[in-house]
Amino acid sequence: MTYLTETFAIIGKPLSRSFSSRLFNRYFSRNEIDAVYLPFEIDEDMLQYVKSAFRDTVTGFNVTSPFKEAAFRMCDDLDEVARSTLSVNLVTVHEGKFMGFNSDVYGFTYLMQKSGLSGFPERTVILGSGGASRSVRFSLQSLFPESRIEILGRGSGTSSDSITPYSLFRGTCNVIISTIPFQYQVEMMSTFSRVLRIGQPDLFVDLVYNPPVTPFIKEAVKAGMRSLNGLDMFLGQAVKAFQRWFDITPDPEDLRRLIGADKE
Repeated sequence: MTYLTETFAIIGKPLSRSFSSRLFNRYFSRNEIDAVYLPFEIDEDMLQYVKSAFRDTVTGFNVTSPFKEAAFRMCDDLDEVARSTLSVNLVTVHEGKFMGFNSDVYGFTYLMQKSGLSGFPERTVILGSGGASRSVRFSLQSLFPESRIEILGRGSGTSSDSITPYSLFRGTCNVIISTIPFQYQVEMMSTFSRVLRIGQPDLFVDLVYNPPVTPFIKEAVKAGMRSLNGLDMFLGQAVKAFQRWFDITPDPEDLRRLIGADKE
């Protein structure tokens, strides 16, 4: 590193399962880009210091759970998708100003395009009511504008959200998408099993990508359902970050090979 080296980062908690540092640093090294990508696992009470710490030291950063909604409030300006979803997971820093973007929507759209989903899903159910769920809903509304999309959660969401409590879920559906972080899946297994049993979807999607087979995916496979993890969403998010930070568009399949995910 020199004084000319650009610094990029990711903030969230936990970060032990994130592939972001691996992907970006390997890409920088292979393409001789003078930059470094650093993980910052922080607690909520440290979030207030991110803006002052990053303002003059970081060119851009990613945001993961549980800080996407807080990052939305932190930014000085926002793109249209971030405004619509109230969620930011990609930030550029220019002259001390934070510009927030939502690359979750782009990433999830890429995942769905790669999913091989055949036919029009009349009803899609999203598990979890945080920032990621609104991004998934935004993407689905663009892909399948006539589909009925329902968010299941514990909280009441924002004033623009309509959240159905898990216990009130009824009826079958075509697709179930989980935005539940890996660390909460075991404690939610009985609720998840009930939703699967009632919904009987053709496709289950878990946004978690590491491990590639989560407790939820194991349960869905055991029930005979086709299941996908969130790796393609992660790759799509990475492409959007490269576009924003470097004005380049890498091949997602090249990124997959770069992190070794093609061998896992």
